[in-house]
Amino acid sequence: MARFAGKSVIITGGNSGIGLATAKMFAAEGAQVAITGRSQEKLSTAKAEIGGDVLGKSVDMTSVEAIGSFVEDVAAKYGKIDIVVAAAGGAVVRPFEMMDEALFDEDLDRNFKGAYFTAQKALPHVRDGGSFVFLGSAAGSKGFAAMTVYGPSKAALRGLVRSLATELSPKGIRANVVSPGPIPTPGMDRLGLPPEQIEGVKQEFVRQVPLARMGTVEDIANAITFLASDQAAYITGTELAVDGGHAQV
Repeated sequence: MARFAGKSVIITGGNSGIGLATAKMFAAEGAQVAITGRSQEKLSTAKAEIGGDVLGKSVDMTSVEAIGSFVEDVAAKYGKIDIVVAAAGGAVVRPFEMMDEALFDEDLDRNFKGAYFTAQKALPHVRDGGSFVFLGSAAGSKGFAAMTVYGPSKAALRGLVRSLATELSPKGIRANVVSPGPIPTPGMDRLGLPPEQIEGVKQEFVRQVPLARMGTVEDIANAITFLASDQAAYITGTELAVDGGHAQV
């Protein structure tokens, strides 16, 4: 039997990369899926790839009002929500001395504020026994140059799941974070670096990872769906590193 038959799932950032791979995996196992993205064109393509009756909406994940409106649309379509995956985000790569207030706010809002208020706005609609899964990063525990806001924004998610795991436990709602290592996604190609420099970054990552390879979006989707499933019913408040050992050894 499909693990998620009859369940409804929100996946922010579900139109590409890890979010899209996760949406496909949930849908393949019977879930009703709702996704966000920034590009309507990419949302349309993603919906076709996922298949089925997918709700897709372009949402500014730095706007609490827009997040709330999306959640209400999901609740109106599917009723109660079983699983929330906060996967939207992205990195601003700038040396510390070049980070200005606007870029600081952009990075923090996109990676922490958006995830925080996705969970808050969804909570009234989440069934008892539901699950929140946040997308962290190895950068939340391992220091990387030029990621002085991105890293802390992901580390904040680790703190958030600890608090939510405690606060939401009377409802049986679990909260966990999956922290990927280096994964080739469209976001990596949007770092503003020349293609040859991006390729050099990828090769350096491979040298640093004990398993001597970059991960795949499916590696991360497998971890997210596991934590959201009944197979992980006794797991909450934790961080699952899926990084080939990058930030572990």
